[in-house]
Amino acid sequence: MKKKTLHRWFTDEFLWAVIVVVLLAFIVLWIYQKTTNKPQATVLVTSTQDQIAIAEELKTANQEALEKISVTLPEVPSINDTDHLFGPLEAPAQLIIYTDFTDPLAAQFVPIIKELKSRFGDNLVVVWRQHPLANNFLSKEAAIAIECAAKQNKLLDYVEQIASLAAQEQPLPEWSELARELGLQVDDFNNCLTNPEVQATIDQWSAEAEALGAIGVPSSFLNKKLLSGVYPLEDFTDSDGQVKSGLVVLVQEAIKANQATD
Repeated sequence: MKKKTLHRWFTDEFLWAVIVVVLLAFIVLWIYQKTTNKPQATVLVTSTQDQIAIAEELKTANQEALEKISVTLPEVPSINDTDHLFGPLEAPAQLIIYTDFTDPLAAQFVPIIKELKSRFGDNLVVVWRQHPLANNFLSKEAAIAIECAAKQNKLLDYVEQIASLAAQEQPLPEWSELARELGLQVDDFNNCLTNPEVQATIDQWSAEAEALGAIGVPSSFLNKKLLSGVYPLEDFTDSDGQVKSGLVVLVQEAIKANQATD
């Protein structure tokens, strides 16, 4: 009887010892994790003077950054011999337009600019620079075809055909067939389509547009002042309810400003 009791006592004591050891192990592990994973203390700026000093440093750094940006921003490249001019170079109002004639929205700008040019005559020179939309092979093809039509003095005729269809989101014609319909020398036109100089000119215009921040089309520069999007001829109210000047007023102001500096 004593042997059985002693054996039972030994077994119970052994089990309790095991439980205690396991509990101690968990406690030690918990303490270890708490100490090793303790987050680093964050240094807080509690002094008002320190906060002011940091704010001044940030202000100075931001101002220096802005000054660097303003110095490096490029100007709109002047009209040169790669451009197609519609109007005299010495006109008091110069409108340079970076656009993609296959874009439905930008295509609507073509008849607006045509009407604007007719109103101001020799007081306005319009320059179209092509900026085909990125990752759109059709836009790039169209840009080359338009430049090839321009080499035969048919730029506006070709553009108006493409823009008219694009504005209505209709399928565009085959480039050579459109050239034939407009009376172009088709062989010369087709040879031009593979001319690397044509592609280089378009790439140059696109690089200019991107450098100027003119990512969307159309992006226009009226006497080097940026006008983003399709501006109507007359004054309009924007989405914020603000009344803005249309192209007619803007061109009139540009002419007056130019004449005042002469």
